[in-house]
Amino acid sequence: MDEGRLYLGLLTLDLATRACTSLKEKRRVLKGLIDRMKARLDVSVAEVGFQDAHQRARIAVACVGSDRGYVERTLQRAMGIAEGRDGAEVCQWRMEWR
Repeated sequence: MDEGRLYLGLLTLDLATRACTSLKEKRRVLKGLIDRMKARLDVSVAEVGFQDAHQRARIAVACVGSDRGYVERTLQRAMGIAEGRDGAEVCQWRMEWR
């Protein structure tokens, strides 16, 4: 492994929050999801789109490391947490490397 390598993985998730009837409900669902990811994984997470829509959300999950395999596994675990979350359904996702 090259000592100077740095991998930044970015996972963008588009979520459907169809059961939410208000922004307050949506925030509760997203807060639970984001808190769970942060508690279980070494990642940064933020809501980055559709903040004014109560049945749609976009979150970004970022992970940095010197081992690409570790970063990729971490982002896949984040995807698993999102897929298992009640109240939010992953509709689309994209993984990028920087």
